[in-house]
Amino acid sequence: MENKSVRQVLLVETIDILNDTAVITTPCVLRAVYVNETLSAHAISIKDNTTVIFKIPASSTGGTQFDFEDSKFNTNLKVSTASGFTGSISLIVSPLE
Repeated sequence: MENKSVRQVLLVETIDILNDTAVITTPCVLRAVYVNETLSAHAISIKDNTTVIFKIPASSTGGTQFDFEDSKFNTNLKVSTASGFTGSISLIVSPLE
């Protein structure tokens, strides 16, 4: 099996989350999540397809950064939260070749 390597390209995806949002639809590496605006009382699930890999805590304040040390997502990267979510985040990702 061939190993996929991390591209040198870093993508910054800024999103307002409404239920499930596909951020990257191919394998990738998540480097960090930055909270742009303070989040409502809903945690954010970061998923590889349907499997929750990480959770960003509810009510995280704007300006907070979560580093993920190049966590590999084998299928895709999705984020989701409960309805009524407010706030926005930016995800720093690198697609895999």
